[in-house]
Amino acid sequence: MPCNLHAIKVSFLGPTNYRGARVKLASLRYNGGENSHKADTVTLGYDYQIGNTLEQGTFWLTEHGYIVDCTAEAPDFYIVIVEEFARLADAAVNDQAVRNWRNCYG
Repeated sequence: MPCNLHAIKVSFLGPTNYRGARVKLASLRYNGGENSHKADTVTLGYDYQIGNTLEQGTFWLTEHGYIVDCTAEAPDFYIVIVEEFARLADAAVNDQAVRNWRNCYG
């Protein structure tokens, strides 16, 4: 296991009048502090077929090339420890580009 790891906070966002339930992934490395880059988050629609916030977060991370080392629980969120330091937003942009391409040409 590498010495330096990247912590990702995974939390459930309940439905509102305008949006359904969601799962939010937030990098604890790129948290938007005064000496860091803009906050790095990705918000996903809640997948009722999977039904578990932690599983949805780890599934998204592994699908986007992150290697999950371990997970931890807190009262209101989970922490997923990954080996990669790539920004979540970059992976999400690439994901959206692939989806747009498939919709047009696939």
